[in-house]
Amino acid sequence: MPLFPDTVSFKQVRDATIAILGVADASTLGAIKLQRLAAAITAANAFVLRYYPWPDAIEVQSSVSVTDGLVSLNTLQKAIWIEFWTANPGAQSTKNSARRLYILRTEASGYYVDTSAATIYARFIPESPTFSATEVVYATAYSVGDIVYNSATGHCYVCIASAYGSSVLDTSKFTVLTMLYTLLEPIKTFAASVYRRLEQEYDQEKALRESAIMLLEEIRQPLTSPQ
Repeated sequence: MPLFPDTVSFKQVRDATIAILGVADASTLGAIKLQRLAAAITAANAFVLRYYPWPDAIEVQSSVSVTDGLVSLNTLQKAIWIEFWTANPGAQSTKNSARRLYILRTEASGYYVDTSAATIYARFIPESPTFSATEVVYATAYSVGDIVYNSATGHCYVCIASAYGSSVLDTSKFTVLTMLYTLLEPIKTFAASVYRRLEQEYDQEKALRESAIMLLEEIRQPLTSPQ
């Protein structure tokens, strides 16, 4: 589970962004503009995370399955940093016995780890997610990497195993995509800036971008200043 529990859904960020844009409701936007808005939020979240000085806040810790020594890359959300352990090194009951495992090699399908166990523990930072406005349709086959939106939950989900007729709440098939609540203000402001650029409204885009940078600096300042 994420170490930083305060996250927001795609819908929360989307609605906060359209409020900045002066749009009354998402239902007034057509499919093309909703997808454009999802692309803007994706870009904004990725940009903001590059500036955020607490990588541990987006670290994920979970048990993962191992098949013939291989941990699937899909399970790890295309991790950009990762460690494998025999058990949770941070838990009181296992921190003394937990042993870090060597990664023997990396392939397109995942990581080969020096273990014969069927389940091990992973700590990783996932790749910045992609968001989509495409509503999930349960009578549809989804492939690994497909991104869908569920209006009932307000979340976007990425397919991690081939699925047909599966609920997005099935964690063996889908992983929920969230954003950090702490970064909501700069994300929504920068998303509005990106959206204005996509709409070729460059004056408004510049002002919003500058505002987003200021919001980021306000977050960074207390964290990077000398004590």
